[in-house]
Amino acid sequence: MNFQTISNNITTYFNILANANSWIVRYDNDPRSTPNNISWSETNIDFGESQQYEIGIDSYRITGIFIVMIHTNINIGISDGLGIANIIVNNFTNLILENGVRFQVPKIKNVGRVDNMWQINVVCPFVCDTN
Repeated sequence: MNFQTISNNITTYFNILANANSWIVRYDNDPRSTPNNISWSETNIDFGESQQYEIGIDSYRITGIFIVMIHTNINIGISDGLGIANIIVNNFTNLILENGVRFQVPKIKNVGRVDNMWQINVVCPFVCDTN
């Protein structure tokens, strides 16, 4: 499995979840403009170090994190953002995708004010073993 395949599988799964909940999402390198005055999210996949996990066999473990940055309006509280975060956590906790990408328990980070929006990040760590 390569990084492109892993990234596409994660993004495809999240896109199905986002569409089912009518979320506005901007993915990496999305050319559309950033929404104003409405809740929206952006995503990012960061890969960590790949390590050989069995001696003498070309098997590697790829680690990474899938991050969803939720942006909500200022002065409405964080309830909307936490509601979205809760749905993401419920759907990614211990998730195993069809291609073998295994997620652990996500973490919610209340980032705070960024420009004219409030930001909450959901950090979803994952691993994938390759042969």
